[in-house]
Amino acid sequence: MVFSSYEFIFIFLPLALAGYFGLRLVASKSITLLWLIGASLTFYAVWDPWNLLVLFGSIGVNFSCGTYLSERVRTKKPTGLLLAAGIAFNLALIGYFKYSGFFATNLNAALERHLVWEMRRWKRCSPIWRASLKTFARPFETTVVVTSTIRSSGSS
Repeated sequence: MVFSSYEFIFIFLPLALAGYFGLRLVASKSITLLWLIGASLTFYAVWDPWNLLVLFGSIGVNFSCGTYLSERVRTKKPTGLLLAAGIAFNLALIGYFKYSGFFATNLNAALERHLVWEMRRWKRCSPIWRASLKTFARPFETTVVVTSTIRSSGSS
């Protein structure tokens, strides 16, 4: 589901907002928060259920890092390395999902090989790669085609 789709605008968003504001009137803050978490998880699961594995993994790692960091602060132990590891994990996850398709496509163009085809074949085995490639590679494939056309025509 995409933010600009009719399903999101006319079904999901009104239901999520109605549930949130309705629960806010009659339920506790924690119940309202659970509703928002459930709506968020539903949004990601509707797009691709495999996204929940990545999301829950990220939540688990971040929760563990946060819990351990607060324990180390309370006992006045150094926290720098753990904080750096948590930030590095999040940056690596974002980098993979946002830029892996971009780098694969450009590597394919630079080496004049069909690495993207091989990765597409591999994506059938890897749902995480499928989500990454489906989301981020398509806009860049057009860029590579245009760049390849310009390069082959002798223009710079």
